[in-house]
Amino acid sequence: MLPPLSNVLPGSDIARSAMETERQKLIVRTAFLTFSHIAANHR
Repeated sequence: MLPPLSNVLPGSDIARSAMETERQKLIVRTAFLTFSHIAANHR
């Protein structure tokens, strides 16, 4: 019986989730800055 892939390559899993987290943070930051810019222009 073969071990699960996550046991063979734990590093790639961690790297993938870390990259996903960074990408989501970047998206949230960009959206927030865009929203702030629009709100400031409408005041």
